[in-house]
Amino acid sequence: MIAVISLAGCAGKIRYPNYYVLNLPAANSPSPVLGSVAVREFAAPRFLRQGTIASRESPEQLDFYEYHRWAEDPRRMVTLAMVREMQSRGLFRSVDVLDGRGSPDCLMTGTINHLEEINEGPNVSIEVAPSARLINLRTGEVLWQGAS
Repeated sequence: MIAVISLAGCAGKIRYPNYYVLNLPAANSPSPVLGSVAVREFAAPRFLRQGTIASRESPEQLDFYEYHRWAEDPRRMVTLAMVREMQSRGLFRSVDVLDGRGSPDCLMTGTINHLEEINEGPNVSIEVAPSARLINLRTGEVLWQGAS
């Protein structure tokens, strides 16, 4: 009888993951200056690929929400955000995600160094720190590289 009561008490405590997405603001697009660019999906540390949302409570402490997940793969979200940002700046004739079709002039590769929720009292934001490299596919020359 005690075992049945114990099992009944645990049954109501099942928790399910919550999923979140990033909403990015629209941007203006000026006239293009350079050729075409393909953006390869950004690489990321293993903990980000698993979808768990990381939270930084202090500079020294990184925590993970057990039941809160990204609705989309963070690598895809950051890659699409980079494509959108590059398109909005209008420096390139075209900017697309690398899909193996076509022959772009340049290739952008990158890594997500961290993607974390930042809690500052009632304000919650997401901090993304990518690093990237733009390569001329004809010459192999690195045209630009940097981190943000």
